[in-house]
Amino acid sequence: MTYWGWLLVGIALLLTALSGTQTSLCQRMRSVPVYRGLTYWEVQQIAKAAPTSFTPCGEDTIRRWVSGRYQIALRFNRYDICLGVEEEIDG
Repeated sequence: MTYWGWLLVGIALLLTALSGTQTSLCQRMRSVPVYRGLTYWEVQQIAKAAPTSFTPCGEDTIRRWVSGRYQIALRFNRYDICLGVEEEIDG
């Protein structure tokens, strides 16, 4: 196999390994209480853009109280690509 072939295999393996890590990170981040000012319109735009509930995500969690629930957007490299909904938390 050529150098480029091995390089592509290595990149594919690395991406596969990272995708599993990022998914679990995304799930853990759903409960991280980091609050930012986010308008209802911004939450709706994120909801429309989110391809799935769990896409690779990192850095930042945004919560906003909307219609009796927390809308949660997970931010990755300044792009909001992840959205979840969490029921009201007492306390």
